[in-house]
Amino acid sequence: MGLGGCRFNLNLHESIYIISVLLDQIHYLLGTDLINKLTILTMTEVPFTTPLLNADKLLEISASIPEPNDYFLGESDDSAVLPINILLFNRRSLSDAHRHDNVHHRYVLLCCLATDGCVFIDGVIHHYKSGQAVLIFPDQLHHFVIPDEEINWLFISFDLPKTRWLQPMLNQVLHICAWGKAFLYHLVEDSLSNHPLKVNGLTHGLGYLLSLLAKGANHQKAQMIGSSAIQQNRSIKIMHQVNNFIYANISKSIAIDELALEVGLSASHLRRIVFEQIGIGLGLYIRRIRINFAKNKLLETDYSIKHIAYDCGFNSPQSFARAFRMTVGQSPYEYRTVCAKN
Repeated sequence: MGLGGCRFNLNLHESIYIISVLLDQIHYLLGTDLINKLTILTMTEVPFTTPLLNADKLLEISASIPEPNDYFLGESDDSAVLPINILLFNRRSLSDAHRHDNVHHRYVLLCCLATDGCVFIDGVIHHYKSGQAVLIFPDQLHHFVIPDEEINWLFISFDLPKTRWLQPMLNQVLHICAWGKAFLYHLVEDSLSNHPLKVNGLTHGLGYLLSLLAKGANHQKAQMIGSSAIQQNRSIKIMHQVNNFIYANISKSIAIDELALEVGLSASHLRRIVFEQIGIGLGLYIRRIRINFAKNKLLETDYSIKHIAYDCGFNSPQSFARAFRMTVGQSPYEYRTVCAKN
């Protein structure tokens, strides 16, 4: 590989990485479809390598570090914690179940490796392209628009106590920078290994990847201008409050007035915001959340249908069965039996 009359002996991976970094910078400045297509090649066809380190640059920046005022007082971030219970899986296609609203109590980082897509999160649509990611927070209602062609999306699900540093990524499409792609590759590599330090690598690797995405999201938010964007963010925040309240009281009867008081709005104003965001009434929205919660219980537990009915806030097994059939097209028993067979 030559540059400015000089030649470098680089292997294929190192050459691809340099090209990837250049593409990232050009993509940031131009945002053209051509660059998107070239970036897909570097993400999907060739494994990522850790970015090359310029020794002179390291010497230069290291020499610029100032002398500490106190050798026993460093910097720390009390809000930062590391993810746990990390699970990676790849999807080449989606089932019809992904068309319907779903919810869970874990974080899910969707990394688009190939094939553009879109997901509805709390009633707001997010379009993402190759080289981009979306973080679905716990208790966020979401469903996908299923593409006609084969996909290649990497999902990383994990648990993490609520922390401030993830908030910039809420309801954002995130750009995966060159360093992020390198860490993403090593995360997949670690997940496939049997190394004694596998869990350590997954935990710290994902933590660093999330911090890179959060920094990028902060930069994106700083560029947002206009009252419409501010108003949309306010509506999204209200939807998140609504979801949190519903799931916290899923086994109880929920009064609209009580929910409106919780988010600091009048009942009529709250109904209007919910309808504007997701296109259905608030009462129907609550019922759909109860049904989706019940679907998860039917598949993931051995609880009786009567037990699940009360757990999901229905007055009786009969009212639960009627609402379930109206929404799903099957009785709870039929749904559990068919899904178990499949």
